Amino acid sequence: MGKPVSYTANNAITLLPFFKVPLTEECKLLPAQGIYAVSVEYGRIISKGMVLIHNVADNVNEVLVHIFENADIYIGQTSTLYFHKKIHGSVNLEDSRTTLRLNGAKEEILELIY
Repeated sequence: MGKPVSYTANNAITLLPFFKVPLTEECKLLPAQGIYAVSVEYGRIISKGMVLIHNVADNVNEVLVHIFENADIYIGQTSTLYFHKKIHGSVNLEDSRTTLRLNGAKEEILELIY
């Protein structure tokens, strides 16, 4: 659970709107770094999305979510992320190929049934 907040990127992910999900509890379990197909739930609203987990400092992960529909509803609201499938392993946000990987991952996720 977390409250998505606006996120401004200075790297390869600037073409897709991502929201940062602050990790407020140290005991939260996160999957390994990578790109994941997720559902985002707030109340009775559920949307498909893509989560990017990457390292921003020594052993500190950042969770970014790209919500495919109704994205504005989730900003600042306590939402739950349900992880469904790992689409790609760890990515380097400074790598120019990351944009292609993210767009490919989004297309793959849109084709999934969940």
